[in-house]
This record gives sequence, C-alpha cells and structure tokens, in this order.
Amino acid sequence: MNGYDEYNIYLDGDIDLQTEETLEQKINAIASRSGEYYFHNDLKAYRENLATGGQLVAVFSVISILFAAVSVSMIVSSITRRIQSDGKRIGMLRAVGADQRTILGCYTGQMTASILGGWAVTMAALGVILLSGIIEGLELYAGIGVAVMSAMALGSWLICRSILRLRIREIVNRSIIDNIREL
Repeated sequence: MNGYDEYNIYLDGDIDLQTEETLEQKINAIASRSGEYYFHNDLKAYRENLATGGQLVAVFSVISILFAAVSVSMIVSSITRRIQSDGKRIGMLRAVGADQRTILGCYTGQMTASILGGWAVTMAALGVILLSGIIEGLELYAGIGVAVMSAMALGSWLICRSILRLRIREIVNRSIIDNIREL
C-alpha cells in the first residue's frame, strides 16, 4: 500500500449509464489487481437509495390512505351513533335556543381529538423510522411525508365535519318535539 487508505474519483459533468458502466468496469479491473482495494460507485448507490426511498414512500402513502379511509369511516360511524343516541338531548338543546352551529360544536371536539391523535401517532412513527436510519436517504422524503400526512389529516377532518354537519342538519330539521320524544 502506498500510504493511501482511499482514492476518490470525481467526474466533471453528467454521464450516461453506459459510460458509467464502462468506467466502473475499468476502474474495478484496476482496483482488483491488488487484493487490498475495492471500488464503490456512490452515484449508483445514491440512485438505488432514491429508488428504494421512492418505493417506501409509495407504500407508506397507500397504507396511509387506507388508514385514513378506515379512520374516517370509523369516526363518522361513531359520531353518527352518538348523535342518534343523543337525539333527546339535541331536542332539549334546541328547545332552550341552541342553533345548529352550537350543536355541531358539541361533536366537533371529539372528532378533532380523534383525528389529531391519529396524526400525532403517525408523525411519531415517521420520526422513529427517520431516526432509526432504516433506509439511508429517507430524510429527503421527510418533508414530503409530513406535508402529505398533514394534508390527509386536514382532508379527513373536512370530510368528517361535512358528514357531521349533514347528520346534525337531519336532526335539526325535525321538530323539537319529535327529538325530545325520541328514545
């Protein structure tokens, strides 16, 4: 060994894949003459990490969309059941002057807490994945992941709120007496 631990070769400009392969073969042949040296193509490893990260983001996105859809349906189902069971209370609130907005506010807190809780757990899981370094280069996708998850949480909240509004409107459109008599 000549006192050097490592040799780095930097190329000026971009090259096509065929030229890169040819250079890699020639440099590998030179490095393999001595058993002490080996060749590592950082550009190739970088491209592979980007591809793997992109695939991981795609899988994570699909799973997240599925979880968001299931979560929205569960939240809507839960709130719908609660609204139906609270029909008498809603009738009493309306009898004392509560409008649709006030009644909507009674249920929005539960919905918001559920969605924010799910968002926080997802962000914590994303943080654990990033900090553990399972896949190098995933940091590139962290900002995208946070933005997508935040957009999905906001979208879920808007969908749930719209459906909640429709459910509340159905009850508010009935007469106060019918709501109070409901068991």
